[in-house]
Amino acid sequence: SSDLDFGFSEYRIQPVGTVPFIHANARPANPGPVGGNVRVASFNVLNYFSTVDPNTGPSGYICGPAANQECRGADSALELTRQQDKLVQAILTLDADVLGLIEMENHASDTAVTTLIAALNAVAGPGTYAHISAFPLGTDAIKAAIIYQPANVTPIGAFMADNSPIHNRPPLAQTFQLVSNGERFTLVVNHFKSKSCTGATGGDVDTG
Repeated sequence: SSDLDFGFSEYRIQPVGTVPFIHANARPANPGPVGGNVRVASFNVLNYFSTVDPNTGPSGYICGPAANQECRGADSALELTRQQDKLVQAILTLDADVLGLIEMENHASDTAVTTLIAALNAVAGPGTYAHISAFPLGTDAIKAAIIYQPANVTPIGAFMADNSPIHNRPPLAQTFQLVSNGERFTLVVNHFKSKSCTGATGGDVDTG
């Protein structure tokens, strides 16, 4: 049974008893096999910052390549530990040979990436994961990053990044070679910046 409710200028039907559900499309425990001999994935780490946000307003803008931007990550050491533990578990479960990360702290010394690698290897074993050393990258407080499993793939040559001023989050590219058969592939990690229409003119004005 249900009641008719009115609020926020709209009518709504509100259930007042137990609503029965038939679970007809259960999520599988694991994705089905897709073949191939290399596993590549992308992962939004949701503002993983090893720098804890001091929460002091503009006076605490200590993040970004020039240490003058707002920190976007954890607000406490406890929150950082919780975030990192979840990321480590998720990344290990993915078990990708190469993983493109977005929303990684863009630190002048790449501390966030090396901290995450250390946390992964503390669980998976020394040397299980490594990263492409690309820092700082662009001008934003966050950047793209690439981590990989050296036992399965080897970086070939230097990374490439499009450092055009139009990108405050430059795309990051790296070629890898499979240890198993010598085949090569190139991964490009890109994080398109969210855009607002503030101050837009002409054809860029929000049309609704």
